[in-house]
Amino acid sequence: MKRHLLISCFVLLAGGAIAYGALSRRKSSDAVLETPTACRLLPDGKQWIYHFQPPANWKPGSGYALEIRRSSRERDPGEEVGMRASGTPWVSEQAAEAVLASGKITDLQQKTGGVLAVQILNLRDFCHDEITRNPLRVFGGIEVSNGYLKFPTSRDFLIGDSICSAGSGTWNWHADELCPLQLQTWDESRVYRYDVVLVITPETPTPRKPEPTDAAVSR
Repeated sequence: MKRHLLISCFVLLAGGAIAYGALSRRKSSDAVLETPTACRLLPDGKQWIYHFQPPANWKPGSGYALEIRRSSRERDPGEEVGMRASGTPWVSEQAAEAVLASGKITDLQQKTGGVLAVQILNLRDFCHDEITRNPLRVFGGIEVSNGYLKFPTSRDFLIGDSICSAGSGTWNWHADELCPLQLQTWDESRVYRYDVVLVITPETPTPRKPEPTDAAVSR
């Protein structure tokens, strides 16, 4: 009886420690990846859903924008392409070759997080007609308490027909930007990288009332 009681207590303590550790990691991170069951039903499971929190220096009136920034390099002959690790510094908006943006959610008065979702579909998985160029399509956007934004439809933003990704675990803000997911595609001559970046938009300045002129005062 005592042995059974000791084993039960040990199991409860171990379970509590695991749950506490998971909760601590969730609280200490600004973006957490969710792995929904539905992902297993999608081709190649290319779907990512993140729950994010605002940065510590968030100010009332700020907002969010979501961007995918594309950069590229030449591919060496015979190179085996693959993402080595997540967390590689992401390219700035100014240095990117192309940017696919969702627009902006502005003037949030309460400090609130939201959901960021990205899905990649390969049209060759659905179409019987032969697609010879750029079959990959990206969908997704962000959702917060007062609305949501989606990526515009683009046929030529994802270049190539093969894709891999790097992104797992947790991520944090850096200089008002957060990059939880990096994608990579390639063709015979080039390798393309895509940084999915959540951006804090600055608070909207309050318009100043014009000061009365001397003429207006004299009246």
